[in-house]
Amino acid sequence: MGFETVHPEFISFEDQLQEMTDKSLQVVLEDVDSHTISVALKQLTKNARRKIMENLPEDRREPIIDNNTFMVSFREIDVQAAVERIKSRF
Repeated sequence: MGFETVHPEFISFEDQLQEMTDKSLQVVLEDVDSHTISVALKQLTKNARRKIMENLPEDRREPIIDNNTFMVSFREIDVQAAVERIKSRF
């Protein structure tokens, strides 16, 4: 018995981001509020943060950059919840 498919819950959020086309990610991010994106970015690597920011319209980037500049820390449970809200749109 082989493992032909991998269950989505076993694929990391960052792996999913890297596999998405820019257009697909743009569609996902349309439905996610800026605060959720700001919180989720705290957990991500530089490459994943860059991919998300590059796929946001310019008018949405500034508030997220501002939020991340002034919001120093989040509870881990809040970061995980933000990531899960984004993943639920995939």
